[in-house]
Amino acid sequence: MSLRGTGFETFSVGTRSQREGRNPGTGEKIIIPSSKVVKSKAAKTLSEKVKLKSPHIK
Repeated sequence: MSLRGTGFETFSVGTRSQREGRNPGTGEKIIIPSSKVVKSKAAKTLSEKVKLKSPHIK
């Protein structure tokens, strides 16, 4: 699934794998379950406008 705003940014759903973490209070190892995350990416029109105004950006 993806969502496109007003031409500036595109959002999509990604997944983050299960991983190991630590409880900051006790230092105990814990397993952080997999989860869904929101990803964002600048739209092509915004990227092109930034490049036009900033010639030093490749």
